Amino acid sequence: VVRGGELYELAIYDLESLKIFLDEIGFGNSRKLRQLRELIASKKGTHSNYKRLNDQVILVKVNEVEERELDTVYDLTINDSHAFIANGFIVHNTAAVVRDRTGGMMLEAGALVLADMGVACIDEIDKMRSEDRVAIHEAMAQQTISIAKGGIVATLNARTSILAAANPVLGRYDPYRSFTDNVDLPITILSRFDLIFILRDEPHRERDERLTDHILGLQSKSVAVTSPPIKPEILRKYIAYARRIQPELTPTAAKLIKEFYLQMRSIYQQTSTVTITARQLESLIRLAEARARAALREYVTEEDVLDVIDLMKRSLSEVGIDVETGKPDIDVILTGKPKSIRDKFVTMLDTIKELQEEKGYAEDEEIREALREKGFTDAEINKLLSRLLSDGKIFSPKPGVYRLT
Repeated sequence: VVRGGELYELAIYDLESLKIFLDEIGFGNSRKLRQLRELIASKKGTHSNYKRLNDQVILVKVNEVEERELDTVYDLTINDSHAFIANGFIVHNTAAVVRDRTGGMMLEAGALVLADMGVACIDEIDKMRSEDRVAIHEAMAQQTISIAKGGIVATLNARTSILAAANPVLGRYDPYRSFTDNVDLPITILSRFDLIFILRDEPHRERDERLTDHILGLQSKSVAVTSPPIKPEILRKYIAYARRIQPELTPTAAKLIKEFYLQMRSIYQQTSTVTITARQLESLIRLAEARARAALREYVTEEDVLDVIDLMKRSLSEVGIDVETGKPDIDVILTGKPKSIRDKFVTMLDTIKELQEEKGYAEDEEIREALREKGFTDAEINKLLSRLLSDGKIFSPKPGVYRLT
């Protein structure tokens, strides 16, 4: 159905639908009936070679693609049309609704949708607006971006890998605080990354000297610039070629991944903490396939699996550690509450419950006194009370008084 002004009209373009219309409905007007039969006989379906879905979206058929020796990147330009869809081609796609010069609503490009089937690099991800955090969570979890604004409802593909960087809350990373306390990012986003690494700016004479020479070389012709191991143009071609390969997981590689996963899970018997989950298992498979693809291999080998296991161990050793106990605990990045913190929450809730059963509520000073006897510091008590209030586990009917919800 196409809108023309204040009227709506039925628009049929494809050949099969035209035949059905002729057989089932047809025209009473002989001139229109003749034109319809001529159109079907021409086997074109539509003289304009496009199908309009609505005021903003038009489907245009690609009649021919010329193949050359070099890989082709399709750069399509359509006159007087800003938003369009090209199925199977990497072209301009969209993820936001804006108003055009004529007052109508149209879709506009967004970074994650433009990076479909590629890599999206995001700097300062911790400074992201709350509405953008919702969008990136959907992209990381479901590989899509949903739009429902200005009368346009659409779901766009965002099948992209995300490489992101964030800064510590206090400017410098504090190794005595947990990773989630150092980085201002919600757990729902942190837990979606396959690998997380901490990069600290620590003085190192040899490394600092190489970095200084490189930066000076970019600004001065008198200092030689260190050339990259692989020329950028060659690297781009290599990556473009490698992306065509879809490696298969061999039984031997699958067995190694299984053994590592079960070994990490068995640590629970000694520490009562979960060190790895099914989400990391899926990450291991993706990383192993990517490692094989980078080596232009059709199958995932033992070497690929052992390399990604080392990467996973390094990542978990940096961000999956409970800094209070020094024990591995994946809940640091999955829930933000490692076992040591969960135990303190339980102790505080039990204390409030005991005091509440005596007189119907728990006074702030009584809670603090009871917890100090159990080894809690004032800073820990303040943090736990604030967290329980924000999580809705307790509430304060009046200042200095708490009750369980």
